[in-house]
Amino acid sequence: MAYQLIQESISTDTVEALEQMLVSARQGNVTGIAFVLLLKRRKFLIDCAGEACADPTMVRGCVAVLDDHLGDLIRDRTDRRTTM
Repeated sequence: MAYQLIQESISTDTVEALEQMLVSARQGNVTGIAFVLLLKRRKFLIDCAGEACADPTMVRGCVAVLDDHLGDLIRDRTDRRTTM
């Protein structure tokens, strides 16, 4: 069996989002960040910087809103795939 090189794709929307956040941070509009990075091989990294570390109570509330949003995305995708 011959080996086959599989090109790994780059998530262009991820790069675009990071570039937009960097521009905003350089303009002084971003005071902190809490993030989850999804890495290859189903690994992930979590961390925070700036005001996100200085005010973890506030950020936990923001993360709860993110959790709600992700739940909505899951339900929307499930609902669209459901037929009657």
